[in-house]
Amino acid sequence: MKLMTNIVGVLLLVALLSMPFSFAADAAFIKATFLGQDPDPVGPGDYVDLRWKIENYGGTSDDLTFKINLQYPFSLDAGESLEKNIGSLDGYQVAENGVIVKWRVRVASDAVEGTSNVNLNFWNTNDPESYSGETAERAVTIRSSDSGIDIREVIVEPKEAELGKTFDLTVNLVNRGSSFVNNVKISTHDESFIPINTANQKVISRMLAGESKSVTFKFFVDPSADVSVHPLPIYINYTDKFGTSYSINSIIGIPVNVIPLYLTNLETTEIFQAGQNGEVVVSISNIGKNDINFVVLELLDGEGYEVIGSTKNYLGNLESDDFETGQYNMYVEPTVQDNVPLNFMIYYSDSYDRSYNETFVINHRIYSKEEGMRLGLVAKPNYVGNIILLLIVVGIVFFVWKRRGKKKRH
Repeated sequence: MKLMTNIVGVLLLVALLSMPFSFAADAAFIKATFLGQDPDPVGPGDYVDLRWKIENYGGTSDDLTFKINLQYPFSLDAGESLEKNIGSLDGYQVAENGVIVKWRVRVASDAVEGTSNVNLNFWNTNDPESYSGETAERAVTIRSSDSGIDIREVIVEPKEAELGKTFDLTVNLVNRGSSFVNNVKISTHDESFIPINTANQKVISRMLAGESKSVTFKFFVDPSADVSVHPLPIYINYTDKFGTSYSINSIIGIPVNVIPLYLTNLETTEIFQAGQNGEVVVSISNIGKNDINFVVLELLDGEGYEVIGSTKNYLGNLESDDFETGQYNMYVEPTVQDNVPLNFMIYYSDSYDRSYNETFVINHRIYSKEEGMRLGLVAKPNYVGNIILLLIVVGIVFFVWKRRGKKKRH
């Protein structure tokens, strides 16, 4: 019977000592629970906080000291101690009353991705030989924090998207991490840009460490889109070799423009024949999609005519489908025949405040005397009036002559 009692006691002691993170110390029953790491995972060259909760499920303990056992790739900074004294624990000091012990541990910069183990020893501070215990090893996850995708460059060709036309968007990616990534998805969306012969998502199955790859989208620009810089989002999603998902959101600006279009015309003129001077009125109409701003219209000197007075007219801003006119006084040389080309310079800015200056010519028709009379541009000679006037003059002369003759006879 005594032998049986001894066997049961030994088995009970073995069971107590083999319980995870738990140790018997006299009447005390110490349990150390690993609470985890922060951050999780930790990157090579970074710090990680390791925490344990110390609880007592028995009677009051002696003064206790805990030591963390570290091997490569873990270490402590100079001046930091592997040992922490927590004092004594009251009986059944558990749960929220337990004591938290923490070590701030450095991970070697050349650590390999994966897991490395740590554990604790503890003992009676005043009598280290009286009893001691050791926790089971716990794995700390190490993973490169730079194993990610970066956008190296975004290329828009042409540099400005034009209404009603297509453009290519190329996204250059690089894997700056130390391991491969999988299932790299690149997508983008803007209602003004319609994908051509492709979806708005591209997939790269794998990118090795340090590898660069590119994807290209082709878009058609909606003709009704605003002439402005469109913020285009780029979404990138991928997974690392451990299956952890990552995402990157970025925005680039796509300038949407259209070539300024305008129409010029000679609206009215007071000059129809060579050798005349007068006012000419010239119009400019904005027939394009975008605004034409700060418009100045200048009549330049040219062969066959001379500008009288101011040569420039400020017309201001012309919105789409807007219309303005400029007036000029000029003299046409007597030697001009058929038409005289009027040389103009127009100055303006587009929606992006870029300045332009362009020349154009408006042909001013010059008519002969006969053409002018036929078209009613020049007054025809008034023969009837002249005859009547002549008859009146003849009548007056005859009347005066006759009266003088009568006076002589008397």
